[in-house]
Amino acid sequence: MREIDYKIGKKIDIKNTKDFTRAHDVYVYIAYKGKRKYFNTLVKCKLRNFDGENVVGLPDAKLLNQQIEDTIKEAMRLIQAVIDQYDYFDLSLIDKVEVDETKSLDDDFVKWIETEMPTSNLTEGTIRNNSATIRLLKEFKKIKTLFDINKRNIELFDAFLRGKGYTYDTVHKHHSKLRSFIRKSIIAGYNIKDPYILFKVKRPKPSKIKYIDEEDLQKILDFRPKNKTLQKVRDLFIFQAMTGLSYADAVKVSKTDIKVIQGKKYIIDKRQKTLQEYSVRIYPESEVILKRYNYDMNLLTNQSYNRLLKSMAITLGIREDLSSHMARHTFATIALNRGVPLAIVAKMLGHSTTKCTEIYAQYLQSTIQREGYDKLEDIFG
Repeated sequence: MREIDYKIGKKIDIKNTKDFTRAHDVYVYIAYKGKRKYFNTLVKCKLRNFDGENVVGLPDAKLLNQQIEDTIKEAMRLIQAVIDQYDYFDLSLIDKVEVDETKSLDDDFVKWIETEMPTSNLTEGTIRNNSATIRLLKEFKKIKTLFDINKRNIELFDAFLRGKGYTYDTVHKHHSKLRSFIRKSIIAGYNIKDPYILFKVKRPKPSKIKYIDEEDLQKILDFRPKNKTLQKVRDLFIFQAMTGLSYADAVKVSKTDIKVIQGKKYIIDKRQKTLQEYSVRIYPESEVILKRYNYDMNLLTNQSYNRLLKSMAITLGIREDLSSHMARHTFATIALNRGVPLAIVAKMLGHSTTKCTEIYAQYLQSTIQREGYDKLEDIFG
């Protein structure tokens, strides 16, 4: 489903909430662009028996709450139907759409994902990741229909993924994809429960972040390979190490992303992974690299790049097993070692966790420049 900025909520008696003696109707609403669309759940209870989210203190509270949840699912199905039929969303279209009522748990879940899920507005990377998870589900074979979606089969799917020797990040990625498929099927009208409410992917102990020190970075800076492919490898790694950009963000940089702020050049864009806006300083060496490739850093596939980085490390006598993401870690580590505050480094990297965002929000561009990029000028400038 296309991302739209809507909210689904619950409210008791939209007209009169002062009468504590009688039973009131409970409503579900869709809020969008300052307006609301209400749906009567046909549940009635007194004010004291509704805590804002659930019916409480009544013998049939469980049944009544399920009725409210069913209304929420119906509202979500209507939202999906509007998107499918009109290719955009507006509350005024809710009463004009028709919803398919022929949903069955016997329906082929994997086939539905492949044929029915909307793919418009998805990036190539998202489509590729969806396909990878679908391929694994076909290989797993225990989740075929929607009836097969339960906690036990999710646990078996987890064991199946780990049995392939995947890292935690890869296992977590496929679980996240599967859960998104399940949620979309619920929105589409299938009456199933999300088993991930009861199942959490086990996180291993965090591994040590790998990076290279300034001495090894200098070796790469001084490296002047005659081989054009190795030149691209060297340049892309240095460009990442001087900007803190991930591979995905580095290769999509274009000339239109470059802006001048207070006489300094910056790359201003949104991170591919989180859509969080970032701005990074362009130092002289990174500008030389950009000009060398006419501001197009899409030089190598990530697989080829990582393979050749290991060859370059051996050539230069660097003991670390180089990878593309180590350039980003190297940028962060050097910045911290040079006294750049942790919150500033996080902002420079374009991180976007909820807790950190509250802290980072106070740092404006002038602060990032003074406390961040200026402290790196003597090494990168």
